[in-house]
Amino acid sequence: MKWRDEETSVSKKTIKKNRFLYNARLKDNPITKAPLKDLTVQDYIKYFRNITKSRELTRKRFNDLKSIMNGMLYLAVEQGILDRNCLRDINYRQFTYKSEDTDVFPYTEEERLLIINPWTMKIFILWQSNLTTT
Repeated sequence: MKWRDEETSVSKKTIKKNRFLYNARLKDNPITKAPLKDLTVQDYIKYFRNITKSRELTRKRFNDLKSIMNGMLYLAVEQGILDRNCLRDINYRQFTYKSEDTDVFPYTEEERLLIINPWTMKIFILWQSNLTTT
């Protein structure tokens, strides 16, 4: 996180979100306990499959997690610990994600009028009541 904060153009808000996600999903996890040199593509695939199989993560949250891990591996490459970032070899379409709620519920005519002007809403209601009584 320190490296991302000091050496990249990531915002403070993103760093804060990443720290929370790291603590929730990676800290104390066996994949972060093993030396980076010992981890293989298969280890990462197994980890990703494990965290996505129950569809608890949205694609966005998963990508945030992947960004944290990519940052760690790119730093390891930069420091000469690894020769390359093996996360680039993974086909991420094989994992399943929690669907995101994309339903849009537009305002009704009455709600729009109330938002625009509460007095307009009262006039509209009176007008509608007159229509139904005549």
